[in-house]
Amino acid sequence: MSPSLGQATPRRLISNSSPMFSDIKEIKSPSQWDDIKAESSSSNKSILLNFTAAWCPPCRMIAPVLQKLAKEHSDGILFCKIDIDAPETTDIVADHAVSAVPTFIGFDSTGSIVNTFSGADKAALDDTIGKLLVSKT
Repeated sequence: MSPSLGQATPRRLISNSSPMFSDIKEIKSPSQWDDIKAESSSSNKSILLNFTAAWCPPCRMIAPVLQKLAKEHSDGILFCKIDIDAPETTDIVADHAVSAVPTFIGFDSTGSIVNTFSGADKAALDDTIGKLLVSKT
């Protein structure tokens, strides 16, 4: 039954934790973040860390782009995301001084920051991925 005039149509939020987003690892705790950093170091892969939030329209807008890039570059980059509103990730968010979403931070395999930017900016995302791939050589 369709809603009557004046009633809002229920909207379904896209969840980045669906199987469609399996190439992007969701970090839910400081210990998981430590594991990702160890994996990066041992595998010589860079990390692209995406700070996101379910309520953020730009985050939802860039998510399919990020998923495509994760599929294309999974051999050299670990793609990860952190929900800034999850209570368990508060320290990670604070440690990286995240004040806007989406925020992206690229790390080389030694843990050094290669690039940081905020916003759903595909050009900046492509630039960061290019820098991460170069940092591997």
